[in-house]
Amino acid sequence: SVLGLFTAALLTERESALALGAGVTAIWLLLLLPTRLHYWGLTVARDLPAHLLAFLAVLAAVRRAPAWSGLALGLACCIRPDALLYGSSIVAVFAFRGVRRGALVLSAATFACGVMPLLAYNFLVEGNAFVFTQGAEFGQVLGFAPREAGLFNVAAGVAPSGGGFRLSNLANTLPGNAAYLLSAFGWLLPLIGVALLWSIRSSRLLLVAVVPYVLIGFFFYSCWSHPDPRYLAGVTTNLIVMVAVGALVTFRAAVRGGALLRWAAVGVGAWALAARFDLFASWAPERVAMTLAVALMLVSLGSMFASLRRGLTPLVPLLPALALTGLGVSLVASSEGRRDPFQYEQLVRARSVVAEQIPAGSFLVTSAALGRPAENFRLYSGLEAFYLEEIPLLQVNPDQAVVRLALAGRRIFYLLDARDRSSLERISRGATVEVVDRRSGAGVLEWYLDPRRTPAGAVLYEVSLSPERERQIREYLDQQEQTLREWRLLRDS
Repeated sequence: SVLGLFTAALLTERESALALGAGVTAIWLLLLLPTRLHYWGLTVARDLPAHLLAFLAVLAAVRRAPAWSGLALGLACCIRPDALLYGSSIVAVFAFRGVRRGALVLSAATFACGVMPLLAYNFLVEGNAFVFTQGAEFGQVLGFAPREAGLFNVAAGVAPSGGGFRLSNLANTLPGNAAYLLSAFGWLLPLIGVALLWSIRSSRLLLVAVVPYVLIGFFFYSCWSHPDPRYLAGVTTNLIVMVAVGALVTFRAAVRGGALLRWAAVGVGAWALAARFDLFASWAPERVAMTLAVALMLVSLGSMFASLRRGLTPLVPLLPALALTGLGVSLVASSEGRRDPFQYEQLVRARSVVAEQIPAGSFLVTSAALGRPAENFRLYSGLEAFYLEEIPLLQVNPDQAVVRLALAGRRIFYLLDARDRSSLERISRGATVEVVDRRSGAGVLEWYLDPRRTPAGAVLYEVSLSPERERQIREYLDQQEQTLREWRLLRDS
């Protein structure tokens, strides 16, 4: 509903019917497109609440309420500090609106009030209000990714890596993020171009409220170590606004335009029908694009008759929303078997399987490539579970951490994609690796994994130190301790 209000607010001053139609269309696009935004809907104090507050902040700026805008943005930053990127759109809206200096000062003051809980937390945890717990990710912005170190290579003294945010990541992460947007929007991407061209000429407010965050956010999150749809949630949602506006502008052009434009629209719809009019096969964006294309064809055919054209004109803003409503209702009506396969019975079974294979008190390392299993292991099985990718960001060397855990008598397990040979090779360099179990298909549900994210299955390994390796490491640590004691004696003398 907030997305619908936001979309409508950008167009209300120009045309109320257009605003209403775009708002409803944006809501349906959010529900129908495979943007994966719903993946994070259960995280109460994380991504979606931050984006919700940030959109409310931009909406308040659009509605000339700078005080509320600053407060909402500050609260959003308490959940995700990177919500500050929405400030680019807010500043652009303020500049476009010509907000007075006093209102800007008030907005800054309310922002400071909203962000105060985050600063207080930083002070209590880090001793400095402006030192963030994830600040290590930005420690090497201009650096390059460190070379891999062999597992259990304690003697090498490899320093903690950290620095997950690097400009050098652009070469790998940006194409991955672009591929995600292409897969999420498909044939709807041209509508974004239509909306851009129309907003430049007819609605600059839409341009300044949406485009700054999209550009800055896409570049910013392409500097992370790996592409992730979760990071692009705000970019995706803003692009949905543009697609909704582009659809309405296209429909209206088909009614008001000349014969050539209408016949072109008929051709697009006919091509969609000929290609594949299977609306119920999946949630792919092509189904949404085809629905709009066929509706556009019908509108174009109807507008070729003078009497029908007069009747269609008032309905144009609602036609894309009506077409998507039909698609949405049809999908709901044929939704048997579409429910998530992981229900309460599967949860009980997964708890039992995990308890048998991974004893309490064990340490589990998994990979973000499998989805978000670590959180599930922590919540449902009470295990200490971490991602390979996040351990360095905690300023902890993963090799040294695993060695110390093994020396302390902890059992260590790795849950990896069956195709992940590189991680397995790293583990095997200085440790004994035993395959506990292999699973594929629906069987991975018992490890809190989504079968769609693990098409090749997953493997659970137990990692341990051989007696000889453990003896070598303990001797090395004893030598280090002895050297340190001798150095202290020498210093004190």
